[in-house]
Amino acid sequence: MINGHAKWSPSGSPRWLKCSASVTAVSPEALARDTSSPAAERGTMLHELAADVLTGQIDQNDPAAALDVMAIVDYVNYVRDHEEDFNNQIHIEVNCHLTPITGEDGATGAIDALVVNDKLLKVIDLKTGMHPVEPSSSQLMIYGAACCYEIEYNGPVELIVHQGGHAKVHETHSETLLAYAAGVRQYVAMAEQAALKGKHSYNAGEDQCRFCPHVIECQELQSYRNALAAQEFSVPEDTDKLADDLEMIPPLMAWAKAVQEHAQGLALKGNEIPGYKLVRANTMRKWVGEEELVAVLGDAAYDRKLIGIGAGEKLLDAETMNALTIKPEGQPVLVPASDKRPAITSDAADDFKDA
Repeated sequence: MINGHAKWSPSGSPRWLKCSASVTAVSPEALARDTSSPAAERGTMLHELAADVLTGQIDQNDPAAALDVMAIVDYVNYVRDHEEDFNNQIHIEVNCHLTPITGEDGATGAIDALVVNDKLLKVIDLKTGMHPVEPSSSQLMIYGAACCYEIEYNGPVELIVHQGGHAKVHETHSETLLAYAAGVRQYVAMAEQAALKGKHSYNAGEDQCRFCPHVIECQELQSYRNALAAQEFSVPEDTDKLADDLEMIPPLMAWAKAVQEHAQGLALKGNEIPGYKLVRANTMRKWVGEEELVAVLGDAAYDRKLIGIGAGEKLLDAETMNALTIKPEGQPVLVPASDKRPAITSDAADDFKDA
């Protein structure tokens, strides 16, 4: 482990399973960027708060914690619902060893909540970010396998992601998870052996570059930048060339964002960036406070608007929700062929030609 953080961490697996160099070629500075972002710090705070509430260390109704608790109250209630079955054993913040899966000595992964009985194992992961995570993702598969190793469990498993107030479930089995873990172990071992010989397997792409801490130093992105610099910045008519250029965009955007964030971080620490300066962001006026405005305007201080879909789901049953909601067709958007959404047929595409 580096700085107490697993190199081959489950949370980073969507990245390193596609680009092992994001681990084997990573620098300590890049790892620090990976573990100290404002979003990561907020996520850590909310996870710790949820654990404290579930273990009784913090009162959920404490006014001092109310604003923060609201962000995780649905998750807390979801876990507590499992207490109604006396056969369930509920464990909060369980550290499972990752060494059987990645081979990294001493590495552990924190499972937010574990529910186990004689017939079923539930691995529950709280997600506080905006980027959606599926319960069948590599991160949850590794967590599930780690739990099966840890408690020597054999049987059905539910991998659960609780995000945005809702739980998504993927049903699987311990045998499937352990077989998946064996493949991960082989992949990591091969990557480590190649790294010892000075060989790193780079593979730039939209998913793996989005959160990679290594994008500033990445050799493959250097090649992408050189290729971009050699162009005349014209939009090609040839569809094969257009496809090649589209492949370059996501990793280059990830690199540009990382450079911008790193530069601003250095400037905030007092470093001078030639040709740039720190200024205050433009802001909009806001009311001093709700009570002050209501004292002047009364009920006119408030607008009436429809509640959101999430709020409606808490007030209505599923059948009524289905009757009152629709899911409009989205506008056409060009994505990689690997995207899981079905392609628009040629007949349907004709409807948008004049759009």
